[in-house]
Amino acid sequence: MWIQLGAIGAQLAVPFPACSRHSMHLECLAQYRAQASGPPDLLCPLCRHGQCPDCLPGGWSGEQDALLRALCRRHGLAIPERLSGESTVREAIRDYTLRTFTSSDAPEPPPPPGIAVLCCQRLAAMGHAGGVDFVPLPHREMQWAPIPIRHGAGIAAWRPAWLCPGCAQEVRLDALQIPAGVGGPCNRCGAVTRWEYDRVTGRGTCSCTAGCAGPVNPPALTTPAPQPPAETTALPVSAPAASQASRPTAAFWLSRGPPSGEVRDPTNSWLYVPLLHAAAADLAPTALDAWRTDPRTSDWWEHARQLLAASAPVTPQHLVAALAQVAETAPAHAHHMPDLVARINNACLPTGACVHVGWAVRQLREQDGYLLAPVQETLLQCFGGRLLASAVDRHSDRFRPAAGPPPQALPAAGHSQQPAEEALAPDDEPAHPDAEAPAEEAPAPDNEPTRPDADGDDAALAAAALRAREATVSRGAGRGRRGRGRGRRANSPAPNPDPAPPDPQPPATQRGLAAASAEAGVRQGLASLDAVDLQATCRQRVFTLQSAPARIRGALRTAMRTGLRLAVHPVAPEDALRGWKLFCLAPRMFLFRSPGESRIPSTELERRCELFRAGHWPDLLRQSASAAAVPPSPRRGDPSDAQRARRAAALVRLGELSAAGHALTAQPLAAGSSDTLAELRDPARRPPAPYAPLPEPVLQHAPAEACPLPLPAFLRCLRSARRGSAPGPSGATNEHIRILLDDDEDARLLHGAAVRLANADVPPEVLAGIRVGRLVALKKPNGRVRALVIGDVLRRLVGRVLAQHFAPHLQQACMPHQFGLSTRAGTEAVSRLLRAATEACPRATVLSVDAVGAFDHVSRGAMLGALHARPQLQPLLPFARQFYAAPSTYTWYDEADRAHVICQGEGGEQGDPLMPALYALAQHEALCDLQSQLRDGEAVFAFLDDTYIVAAPDRVRTLYDALASALWDRARIRLHQGKTRIWNAAGEEPPDIADLGEGEESVWVGDWTLPPESQGLTALGSPLGHDAFVARQLRHKRDDHDRLLASIPAVDDLQAAWLLLRFCAAPRANYLLRTLPPHLTADFAAEHDAAVARCLATLLEQGDTPLPPTSLNTAQLAQRFGGLGLRSAWQDRFAAHWASWCDTLPVILARAPAAAARLRAALQGDGALPSTAAATHARAHLCDLGFEAPDWADLCSGAATAPPDPDHADDPWPVKGWQRSAARACDKRAYETHLSDLTPASRALLLSQAGPFASRALNLMPTRDDIAIPSAQFRVPLPRSTGPPRRPPHGLRHLRRPRHTLADMNLDVPVADERRIEVVANGLPLWHGSQLALDATIVSPLTRRGEAHPRADVQPGCAVAAAARRKRCQTYPELGRARRCRLVVVGIETGGRFGTEAVQLLRLLARHRADSVPAHLRPAAITSWVARWSGLLAVAAQRAYAATLLELPPAAELGEGPMPDLHEVLADARWD
Repeated sequence: MWIQLGAIGAQLAVPFPACSRHSMHLECLAQYRAQASGPPDLLCPLCRHGQCPDCLPGGWSGEQDALLRALCRRHGLAIPERLSGESTVREAIRDYTLRTFTSSDAPEPPPPPGIAVLCCQRLAAMGHAGGVDFVPLPHREMQWAPIPIRHGAGIAAWRPAWLCPGCAQEVRLDALQIPAGVGGPCNRCGAVTRWEYDRVTGRGTCSCTAGCAGPVNPPALTTPAPQPPAETTALPVSAPAASQASRPTAAFWLSRGPPSGEVRDPTNSWLYVPLLHAAAADLAPTALDAWRTDPRTSDWWEHARQLLAASAPVTPQHLVAALAQVAETAPAHAHHMPDLVARINNACLPTGACVHVGWAVRQLREQDGYLLAPVQETLLQCFGGRLLASAVDRHSDRFRPAAGPPPQALPAAGHSQQPAEEALAPDDEPAHPDAEAPAEEAPAPDNEPTRPDADGDDAALAAAALRAREATVSRGAGRGRRGRGRGRRANSPAPNPDPAPPDPQPPATQRGLAAASAEAGVRQGLASLDAVDLQATCRQRVFTLQSAPARIRGALRTAMRTGLRLAVHPVAPEDALRGWKLFCLAPRMFLFRSPGESRIPSTELERRCELFRAGHWPDLLRQSASAAAVPPSPRRGDPSDAQRARRAAALVRLGELSAAGHALTAQPLAAGSSDTLAELRDPARRPPAPYAPLPEPVLQHAPAEACPLPLPAFLRCLRSARRGSAPGPSGATNEHIRILLDDDEDARLLHGAAVRLANADVPPEVLAGIRVGRLVALKKPNGRVRALVIGDVLRRLVGRVLAQHFAPHLQQACMPHQFGLSTRAGTEAVSRLLRAATEACPRATVLSVDAVGAFDHVSRGAMLGALHARPQLQPLLPFARQFYAAPSTYTWYDEADRAHVICQGEGGEQGDPLMPALYALAQHEALCDLQSQLRDGEAVFAFLDDTYIVAAPDRVRTLYDALASALWDRARIRLHQGKTRIWNAAGEEPPDIADLGEGEESVWVGDWTLPPESQGLTALGSPLGHDAFVARQLRHKRDDHDRLLASIPAVDDLQAAWLLLRFCAAPRANYLLRTLPPHLTADFAAEHDAAVARCLATLLEQGDTPLPPTSLNTAQLAQRFGGLGLRSAWQDRFAAHWASWCDTLPVILARAPAAAARLRAALQGDGALPSTAAATHARAHLCDLGFEAPDWADLCSGAATAPPDPDHADDPWPVKGWQRSAARACDKRAYETHLSDLTPASRALLLSQAGPFASRALNLMPTRDDIAIPSAQFRVPLPRSTGPPRRPPHGLRHLRRPRHTLADMNLDVPVADERRIEVVANGLPLWHGSQLALDATIVSPLTRRGEAHPRADVQPGCAVAAAARRKRCQTYPELGRARRCRLVVVGIETGGRFGTEAVQLLRLLARHRADSVPAHLRPAAITSWVARWSGLLAVAAQRAYAATLLELPPAAELGEGPMPDLHEVLADARWD
């Protein structure tokens, strides 16, 4: 871990007591002392050898122990205990036989660029008829071979050196006098400068690699070791007094605040040094706050810091070249150059590495934090660019005596500020021994780095967005010339009384002109937003692309970032309004399209970017409205089966399987007719005005605490937000705002805007725009209309986060009646309680009621009042009040695309994530009123608006009236008489219920005179009543399932059709298997299995031919055991029903303790009921299969919890909890039975289809082209998993010929060696930085004759392990003996099983790749990268195997397209 200056507590930087050179964290130092066994263990861990002049010969003494204990007590840190060897030992690396490496080793440095050391000629082995001769080659370069410097824990450092393979002579880097500029650009042609040193003659020459005349050899420079960083806290060391006195003031410049008065020093170190430390995140918080709040810097400091912090990294060579250029124009600082260059070169960065501003600042600063004048100049220009450096230089005028109009900061065009206050006297600064007089200003390099998310004009736009607040004003006159950061002085000289002419402006470059133009365009565009009415604009219909094309993604991200910065960190009042408008309307301006258009030409996208950069934002808004006004194609009737299939395939390619399955069978949209409009405006169904004014306390209440919106939860919801969902009224979609996940600053800015929305801290005009909603009319099965409100994307996202965060409080507030709020197995618990009550007493009558348009009629006053009445929910009140404290207006479009405004004064919005909780809160008081009237043996249960009452027959009507009255009085909710049903097992009809019905259907369904198939009711989707009624409902459910199964083969894409069968159709029977006893679902489950098998046979193009029994068993086998995972409902019904009991018992115990006690007694044999007997029988069946089921007493008390499943990644199945663990016993028994019926070849193939990532190709969502499998090739793995074993082909068709040979690696092999390797990876921090040779291989567990390889039928992964051994021992034996190379065999069996090396490599690479991701996204990024790369490898292997079997051309190269952004990778891995 890096030592951070200014840290406190355990992370406090403390000098090592026996060494004045190195430091450790306080916590680490205390643990180091606890682990020490004697004086040898108390040496400085970095010096170690005891020969360092800064180390004390006597080592650590008892005085240091006392001081360390005192320091730990002062910072609240307990003295740690000594750790055992078992807890500190690290896994050994067994592949190295000549030397030992540990994970604590320092990384081996790469060779310095541009340097070649010559010695003896290399030799090459040439074969001829008489033997082998060694021929000298012209190549004389020595081999780079750094020498390790070891200590007790491993390699502490490396001594750079070269070694001659011929004479074994050594040349060390520190012994060479290397000229300046080596490895940098040539002074004449710009190519790389190369320096060759001949060890034999002792002379060196410089040359240009491009072959020009070449530069003259510059004077040689030495390379002293860099100085250690400054320490922040001094632990007393018994060092000589002279040594302590020579140290400068500790970290003065890391806590340097703004001058308190006027500055008369002509230099600007007092400004530039703190600014650069702030960009590196090293400036003390107090100093940072002082700079932010100072009136002379408050309007520009933070934006300049953000621009520097977010700047793109540069190469070390670029830094060295810039330093050399500054030194040429400032000869007074030339003597610093050797030390500065050495600090960069001695860092031993990998070849091609780039460094960010934080690394450069920390590497080049002095012990007290000071940055020398050339360093200031270089860093500002390399990371900020010329425009930023000039702007900051102009802003320094505010601290000096005003001799003219001071520079102004413009938050946006049209806004001006008052002049800054006059400065007073400057603060005193400590003198620095290297302070010099001001030097001439150095020109900035032309190759200014670009931002990471934009290039070209987008980079100019990104920079201009941060500088749009600054006005270009003339420099003040009346004082002498000054540069940026020209040293520092203890005493500032008097100002020059003779005014000097103003500084000449640097010549304009093409990039500078583009940035200035973009800056002016941003100011103009922000000013134009003042005339934009956000609410009216959002009501205008717009069509946008579902996701942003990669070509325009950088510009869109920059625009949204600019808006969020102004909205979250406003300086002027109009900043927040303008920022919100820009953020909301940016997707509309960039991504608008015409109806029916799915792609936009690149030229049109570039035109929009140019208009945006020029500030013509109103033109873009007008064009978006005009594009939506294009006459749409006439609406047709219900979609055809082919249209449904295409829509489903498109949703599968987005990864939305649930929506795809729904698209195949869902009801169409309601007609855009006047009848639909009349129903939407019906006052009886949608109250247009409030029932009553809201109470004043509810309107005026201000919560004592802000509404929390945790950043991890917010980002998690953003990652998992649905793809393909309809855009909000502004045109934004989840995909548009998800691109902000790619940058940590952007994600935090978006979170800051979400926090403001959650706390009702947005401008009123912006809130009016966010409140706009669009109505979509859905057709119900009964022909009526259900209205769904599509609201703003950010509002939906914030509502979802709040609903999840407050779920425990909301659930507790609605206890004990409500089962529909974040309650696991809530529907099953209600069904189980109703069934048990009617079994225990036949006279127990179930009253089932539903509300009329519950969400559309519930009182808003009741919802908001319930939040106000509960202190733990009061933080939610401001957010909910924004949308429900005033009447809402929605827009609906008819078939002619005419807009109609629909008003709603009460009720909530269907589609609001918070609406279920708000409705439950409003209904809760009514249920409590009913509870007060219940007698013993009576109960009321609710699942949102579905309410169930259990009572005696003569009490039913009384309780019905009481419930109807309470719901109306408390929440203005009416009961739906047409959905009211009453039933009991005794057939006793309750009195006075004849008038409760509506239409011809009878309310009383328990009459014994009715057919048995009609005696019962459906409670939350589960039938309750006569067995014949249950059987009829199951047949109806089978008909619904068959409609989906019959629609799946119509999907042309076989990969999409398989995923719909696997994840949508096959699991649909599970809910009924859980709620109903196994004996009632036996026929239903068997018919479901047969229907799934028929659908699979259709996908395999077998027609009406059923699958053979062996193939069917393989298809139903779990994927972890090599099957397809189409689990048998008939076999799983016992595990499902028992698991449902396990999951519902804790829910029942929390809400109905008395009922839970009776069920517990019945389950243990005391007064057993039919339902409890079925649960006991299911448990016994599972125990017979080998499952260790917990006792009912432990389940009822909550003492037993479901064990986690470690194999979730290898067998994704949409069930959790106890069913997943119970089903493992069924899977194992089925696997053992099936395996015994197979031949050895079939067993080997089955084992090849099991294991790590074996089913990855089958379960992968085809969200990108490089992981999609054509239907012709996808038909290979499906039959392979169910059919008889095939003879493997002779040689697989590779995706491409390997590009690298062994001669390209760090191996002593002949140059004529033609052995090839697929991938050679350099510079990866895996296996201690070894050069990796990746060999890809696909092996079959069967021989060419179709027989199993030895032990392949009994040992999983035997084939790929044998292939890896052959690669190491026969194909590449040199790699097995190499010291600095490592062979990694990326092996995959034809069944899909990954080798252990491939799995390890993917996980290590993912961890390395995720190191650059913000910490809060790192775990998700690791999982996402493993999922993506494993999918790429699995698809590549399957496509190569399929191409070989089908004799197709080799598959196209996979993964060669543009790399997906982080937000795309995170979204693709939502299902893993």
